[in-house]
Amino acid sequence: DPDGTNINDHVGSTHPELLQQAVKAYGAHIGIAHDGDADRLIAVDEHGALVDGDQVLGINALDLKARGLLPSDSIVCTVMSNLGFRRAMEEHGIGLVETQVGDRYVLAAMLENKILLGGEQSGHIVFLDRHTTGDGILTALRLMAVIKRTSAGLSELASRIPRYPQVLLNVPVRDRGALDGAEGRSARHRIVDGRRGPRARARVGHGTRGACDGGSADRAGRARRRRTHICRGQ
Repeated sequence: DPDGTNINDHVGSTHPELLQQAVKAYGAHIGIAHDGDADRLIAVDEHGALVDGDQVLGINALDLKARGLLPSDSIVCTVMSNLGFRRAMEEHGIGLVETQVGDRYVLAAMLENKILLGGEQSGHIVFLDRHTTGDGILTALRLMAVIKRTSAGLSELASRIPRYPQVLLNVPVRDRGALDGAEGRSARHRIVDGRRGPRARARVGHGTRGACDGGSADRAGRARRRRTHICRGQ
C-alpha cells in the first residue's frame, strides 16, 4: 500500500532484520538487501550477520588484487569508511583515495585517478569497468561471483575486513557554505587522526548528506537541514 512515505517500510537495506531471519531460516548462503532505488546493497552472511558496504568493497578489492585486476592497487572510499576497513586495505597493500561523502565524489575521484573500484559504507559500490554509478544488482552479482570463485563463505570473506566501533552523529548546521569552506581549509579528506596509547586509535571525519534513506517521512526535512555526519572509530 504505497503512500509516498513508506518506501522500504521495515524492509530493505535500512531495515534488514527480517532478511537476517530469513537467511537463517532457509539456510541460505547469502541475503541481499537494496534501498528504494536499488543503487546500493547491504548483505547478510550465512549466519545472519550484516555485511556492510565497507566489507563488500574490501572483499571485491582483495579479490581483484589477487587476480591482478586492480589498477595501481588502489580504490576510492569516503571519510565515513571504518577504521578496520582502512587497516585491512593497508595490510594488503591496497591504497585508498578518500573523498567526502557522496557517490558522485567517489566517481569523480575514480575518474581523476584512473581507479576502477570505489564505494561507500552505505553500500554504494561503483565498478567502473561496468558502470558509472552505484548499482545494487551489479554489486550483488560481483559479490556472489567472489563467493563462487573462492568457495569461501561470505562470513569468512567479511572477517578479513573487521569493523571497529563507530558512532555516527547528526549535527544540524545553519550555513552549509561555511562548512564547505572549513573542509577546504583543513584538508577535508583527513580531518583528525589521533593516537592514545599503543592500542587505541581514533578518527573523526565529517561530510554532508541530504536525504539518503528511503522510507523516512522526514526525508525532505533532513535534506533541507543538510546534516553533518561525524564518525568516530576506535
